[in-house]
Amino acid sequence: MRNCDIGLAKADKLLLINSEDKVFAERKYNRNSNDIFIFKNGVSSLNGLVNTMRVDQFIILFNGTWVERKGIHVLISAAENLYINGIRDISYLLIGSIMKSDEVLNDWPKHLQQYVTVIDKFEQVDEIDYLTAANLFVLPGFSEGQPLSLLQAMAAGRCCITTDCDGQKDIVKNGET
Repeated sequence: MRNCDIGLAKADKLLLINSEDKVFAERKYNRNSNDIFIFKNGVSSLNGLVNTMRVDQFIILFNGTWVERKGIHVLISAAENLYINGIRDISYLLIGSIMKSDEVLNDWPKHLQQYVTVIDKFEQVDEIDYLTAANLFVLPGFSEGQPLSLLQAMAAGRCCITTDCDGQKDIVKNGET
């Protein structure tokens, strides 16, 4: 950590990931607040979108490549459990799958396919529309860094459910965020 101490103490400017680190650098290294910058880790501006969502339909949003490590079978299993328990007024919006709709739908049981919409690719400007449409964001992945899709959903004020692994556990704190 000696090299970090030297860098934090002597660098002209600091680029940090959160305000807690900024306060730490100010106190421990006597750094000037004006020389410390905090970046937003890639979250796009959502132009004032906060907690606006549809109330006429419950939509669960999954934003990710349709691959095993993203927890796709966990998502399908959860959807099946909801259906079996009589909860059938839910739609699933799967965006950024990369795979074509028919390939993704083939993974879903036939009786659930009618509830699933697949958008294989989308423009960044359209993400706001998908976030606005969704009531809940899910990311059941098993191996992630700090997923931009999760950060965007949180920035849009969506309730987020994710697995307790990798970067997600640094972002989502059970019972807090």
